[in-house]
Amino acid sequence: MAISLMLLVLLILAHNSFPEMAVYFHERGEQQYLAGRLEESLGNYQKAIALNPSYAEAHYKLGLLYEDLQQLTQAQTEYQLAVQQDNSVNLLTRLKAYNNWGRLLILQEKYQSAIAPLLSGKNALNDKQVITNSDFQQVKYALLKNLGWAQLELKHYAEAKSLLKEAIALDSKQSPAYCLLAQVMEEQKQTKEASDNWQKCIAFADGSSPDEYLWKSIAQEKLKKEIEP
Repeated sequence: MAISLMLLVLLILAHNSFPEMAVYFHERGEQQYLAGRLEESLGNYQKAIALNPSYAEAHYKLGLLYEDLQQLTQAQTEYQLAVQQDNSVNLLTRLKAYNNWGRLLILQEKYQSAIAPLLSGKNALNDKQVITNSDFQQVKYALLKNLGWAQLELKHYAEAKSLLKEAIALDSKQSPAYCLLAQVMEEQKQTKEASDNWQKCIAFADGSSPDEYLWKSIAQEKLKKEIEP
């Protein structure tokens, strides 16, 4: 009986240490990810999740890694798992996962399906968080921009215009919302407004972002045609 009791105590202690071990493997995975050692990072994130399946941050970071590996189905699954966990401690992780999940659906041209996760993320925010925390401001911008993108592709131009203008009001020094709003203006035959937004699309573009690099190229072609005789 004494041996059985001791084994039970050891099992309880081991089980209680699982969350701490999960944090350890998550931190190792993050260090390796930042160092570009993706395969090693993958293994450690998976160990963290095996020890603590409700570890939202590890699911989210694993989703980012799968995106880098171009394994988009697995990335989407991890983002979905991240938003299903109890994120009362880290709401920001949940919002980022909603945003990335929606963006992946847009890239797969599943525009209608993208609305639900993006809207869930937007509705989970409140103004106080956005005003007082730059990370929340950044994720709100991304959610508004991607909602506007989805609505543009669905040809809901009024909704797209409203969302993209709200994103620009939040951060007027980022390029993506201008690039998308220029496309909305073109669809609505508002040539002057389209040109103004293409110019801002170029002015604020980040060449290291694939989306912005592409949109900047499109903007340059559009503006070039305007000045050709």
